[in-house]
Amino acid sequence: MSTEQNVDFRKRRSEIIKTHLRNDPRIKAARRRVRRNIVFGAFSYILVLAFTLLLAKSVTMAMNDPAAYRQMVAPVIGTLPETHIAYVALMPDPVSTQIASVLRPYVNSGAADNHDVTVLENSQTVPLSLQQQN
Repeated sequence: MSTEQNVDFRKRRSEIIKTHLRNDPRIKAARRRVRRNIVFGAFSYILVLAFTLLLAKSVTMAMNDPAAYRQMVAPVIGTLPETHIAYVALMPDPVSTQIASVLRPYVNSGAADNHDVTVLENSQTVPLSLQQQN
């Protein structure tokens, strides 16, 4: 076989192998599984991130009253339109407000238990030392 024939043979052989690999049902199924796993992983990550951010916003709202929370986020959302995603994500919503109302007695329990605490602006409580928490 001459060099030109060998090159043509290898090219045709490579194209045939690629065609068979593209049409192989096992390989197609494996590619579908990989795509599905990537999409599922990304969706799971976004879902966990959204839940974490919602919980963080709720805890912040539980530590402060709603007016103080609005003052905290005002510099960030001051120039954004009301339809912007950051504006919608940072402003108090019914779900985070409800979670904050459930968490409020537990977050501010130090003031209710007559521990020595210093009350600052915006209803934040700070223990005077770590020994007084116990």
